[in-house]
Amino acid sequence: MMLDMFPLINKGIPLEVLSLPLRYANVWGALLSACRIHKNIHVGNRVWKKLLDMGISDCGTHVLTYNIYREAGWEANAKQVRSRIEEKG
Repeated sequence: MMLDMFPLINKGIPLEVLSLPLRYANVWGALLSACRIHKNIHVGNRVWKKLLDMGISDCGTHVLTYNIYREAGWEANAKQVRSRIEEKG
């Protein structure tokens, strides 16, 4: 499923997964990982915000998002995520 979704998202087709409920958090995490692999920072940013809205704040998603932002040169965003990591301990 995930392999089929990313090319569609990359072509500008709206994120149909926005309606996936919290129980599919692993799908969101996989999508975030795909965004890093394919260097799609804008979709990764949307996924990160969705994860936050759903209350998912595990260390793995924080570190992955931090790395996405750092690799893209989005230093301010990376710093914000880094602060969240430090707050959580």
